[in-house]
Amino acid sequence: MFNSNDVMKAVVPAEITLQQLHEKLCSQFSVDHNQYVLQYMDEDFRDFINLTSMGDVVDLAFLRLRDKKPLANDVTAASSKSSVLTETCENVRQASWPKEFQLPEFDADVQLYLKGVENTYATSGNTATVQRDIKGKMLDSIANKIYSYTAYASAEQVKQVAKALIEKFPSLQCHSAPHGWEAWAHSISFKMGNFRSKLRKFGCEEVSMNGGKRSKVLRPDAPPPAMNIKKARKGELNFQPNLPASETEASLEDYREQIVAEMHKADPDIVMVNRYMALTFAARRKEVNAMALVATVQDRWPALFTASQVRECHQISSPLKSCSSCYSHIHELCCIHPYLDSKTASTIASSIVYSKLDYCNSTAIFLSLK
Repeated sequence: MFNSNDVMKAVVPAEITLQQLHEKLCSQFSVDHNQYVLQYMDEDFRDFINLTSMGDVVDLAFLRLRDKKPLANDVTAASSKSSVLTETCENVRQASWPKEFQLPEFDADVQLYLKGVENTYATSGNTATVQRDIKGKMLDSIANKIYSYTAYASAEQVKQVAKALIEKFPSLQCHSAPHGWEAWAHSISFKMGNFRSKLRKFGCEEVSMNGGKRSKVLRPDAPPPAMNIKKARKGELNFQPNLPASETEASLEDYREQIVAEMHKADPDIVMVNRYMALTFAARRKEVNAMALVATVQDRWPALFTASQVRECHQISSPLKSCSSCYSHIHELCCIHPYLDSKTASTIASSIVYSKLDYCNSTAIFLSLK
């Protein structure tokens, strides 16, 4: 099969090498074997992937030649996929916390104020006493920038932001603090708490799940606010984003059913599947956060376990941090391995790795239903 509209029958001997098969098919289709790659239908990914060994071929009927250069419809599909992600995932974070925090661009009046106090500091060495309204605008901008990475900034991350602020604007440092930035770190941390409270009132699910407060009148049986906190951990980017503004739970469930029906086809519409998968990202996260089994997720979201959807792991978690966490636990397991039998050690190692894969969820394509 050269493409969906160009299918030919090829008779090959039982004993044939991969290179010979590739050259024979390219010769039959009259194409240059250096410009085309031989692919086969993989049962796990449910997609065509490059053939590297004849041992991977289960059925010769599921082979095709693919141009190494992207085709026009592939470019269109990629462009459509990018635009879909831009339109439907505006409330989804696309990046983890940076190594160096870049301060946001402040309002025009704040910039004029900072320019004046910096000139004064350069000439006289006097630090500034920031006006309340100016400081409020600065903290608002900083809180929005922090929230673009995480809703729950750690003490170390807040410290990094405060240091970046003082390094860029030395006139803002406090001489009564040991290093000059501690007062700003306290203000930023306090501001983030107020910022989350404001988001909670506006219906942000990511922080609403942590806002349960006891009330003798309204919620006497509610758990304390510090119980079962669902903060983002281990490099997590999007624990529970809100549903798209134009969608409801019923409409997202309808999209899910359409995805399942499409994935049962021999040649599914990948552009449509990717679009609906982007739209239903928040709905999948609710199921995963409810501790759904891998087999259940695979049954309800078959498209998630395809090669084209592995990218979703980058929306949920930083893969490097999850991998490093696995290595750390396995290293500790090696220390006690001499005292364990082989079966017990294997069970513990599998549990460690599987828990991290379930945490990313989309990388669970490598797990079997067993």
